[in-house]
Amino acid sequence: MLNEKERWVKVFDFNVNSVPMDSPHFSLADVVVEVRKLFQANDTSQMMQKNQVKYSLSDMRIDEENSTLALLVHMSDKRLSDPVLSDFDSGDQRSANKSDSEGISYSAHMLISLEETSKSSTPNSFTYRAVLEDVSGLTRSHMVPYITYLFKSAHKGWKYMDGDTGKKKSFYPSADFHEHPAMTAEEALKGKTINYVYFTEINEVKGFDTDSYLRPVKKEVKFQVVKDEGGFSVAGFLGSVKDTLQGKQNNFDRARITYSDPAKKKTRPEVLSLEREQEAASTLLCKQNYIALNSKISQCEKNVVDELYAKMLVVLQHA
Repeated sequence: MLNEKERWVKVFDFNVNSVPMDSPHFSLADVVVEVRKLFQANDTSQMMQKNQVKYSLSDMRIDEENSTLALLVHMSDKRLSDPVLSDFDSGDQRSANKSDSEGISYSAHMLISLEETSKSSTPNSFTYRAVLEDVSGLTRSHMVPYITYLFKSAHKGWKYMDGDTGKKKSFYPSADFHEHPAMTAEEALKGKTINYVYFTEINEVKGFDTDSYLRPVKKEVKFQVVKDEGGFSVAGFLGSVKDTLQGKQNNFDRARITYSDPAKKKTRPEVLSLEREQEAASTLLCKQNYIALNSKISQCEKNVVDELYAKMLVVLQHA
């Protein structure tokens, strides 16, 4: 659940790609013009999961002064259970029953710079910096296909002349984005209180009749840091247990570290994840930014929240 006076945001590298790859390049500024037409026509809905999940664009803001696009993406899911509310004094509970046509809803803000940061290594692809509000159900894996859906829908009917065949072909922009690497694991953990270090092994169980019955099995070893006076080295620790855990029968290839920041007020521990072959001293990680709000914000807003927008804009401008 989301705290009504705080949010977490992540910085991403946002790519606009042309499909097919050899079709004309789309700048994000040009794409936004067409997406705004969809938004103004109230035609941004995408139905998923056998019409049980709906994505749509609740609000859209183009900040010309700061060359920034703000999207407020809304998700509604009929499959989620009704929320239950409890009275603190009496302990009485009541369910907020939804109707058959209603779903549990969330929204997430995303800010994207309209200024290109660099040309991608992929032909006809350019990269922009972006910041996404951390909301369950509206993570990168959900947002990439939805934003691509918006981009493609906004360019329905667009054609270009294929130089090889001399025929007109349909083309459209697609979206993709990945976490922007900001710091090493050692840098991220400097001055933090490390709570636990987990090593995880995930294997497939084989021998069933069909591939559809393959399932992951997880084995985990958990270490608690009982004394940390500033001398604990994550990189050194990961290396020291490698030989013990990486035996013939084991393949603990993932590490997860939970830690807290004494300088921040927050409601949950932060988590840092590494593949076992990565070095904590050199692996670049995405920085997760904490935002404290003066005013309450709901889990599903109809419009871009000015205070959150302003604070996310600061994160974007310093990314």
